[in-house]
Amino acid sequence: MRYSVLILLMSALVFSVTFAQTEEEISSDPVDGFMPEEEAPPDTLDAFTTEEEAPPDTLDAFTTEEEALQPDVDESSESVNEYSYYEDTSDLIPDNPTVVLEAFFEALQSGDSESVAYLVSSEALDNIDVMLDVLKESLDRDEELTMNRLVAAGYTATASEIEDWSALEYLEFTISLPIMIARYSMYEMQIGEYALNGNNLDIPLMFISSAGLELPFEVKLVRENDTWKVSNFMGFNSFP
Repeated sequence: MRYSVLILLMSALVFSVTFAQTEEEISSDPVDGFMPEEEAPPDTLDAFTTEEEAPPDTLDAFTTEEEALQPDVDESSESVNEYSYYEDTSDLIPDNPTVVLEAFFEALQSGDSESVAYLVSSEALDNIDVMLDVLKESLDRDEELTMNRLVAAGYTATASEIEDWSALEYLEFTISLPIMIARYSMYEMQIGEYALNGNNLDIPLMFISSAGLELPFEVKLVRENDTWKVSNFMGFNSFP
């Protein structure tokens, strides 16, 4: 009887020790589903990671295509003024006679009558006014013959409208004619050497045709209201 009780006591002791060891092994397992949050190994990104904790991505679902393609802008650099190429005022009309002549000739070649009218001097308009008087006298003498000639040249105004023209209107209507555009388009203009001398300039020009024909001409510029104006030019004394 005593022997049986002793065996039972020893068995109970062995079971207690085995259970204690098993519990210790279970509590130290790092992958058990009941592991406390404090003991769990940190994860770089899981379902509960906030946007602030998530590593930045160069392009994610919330980045638009326009934002992704937007070039980097160096805010430290100075913005370029779109008019910065005008900083050298010597290249501006009317401060440079060469530029005035080049702009004037280009306007003649394109039929830009407004630019031509702006760049001619009062002396040039006086000379054009003389030609306009001759035209009006021609209309008074023989309206039909004169109008036939004007229509052939490309004018669309009536005789009564021409009678009311000013010298400036006569200039603008004439410069826009295809026959006048063709007259100047066939030439290349070369500007010779000149020296500034007060408010008047005589500048040698050479007009070279596509066939190589050279026509020399001396243009006169005057300064009016701090602006260089053209007083005479090739073809300005022979309007159609």
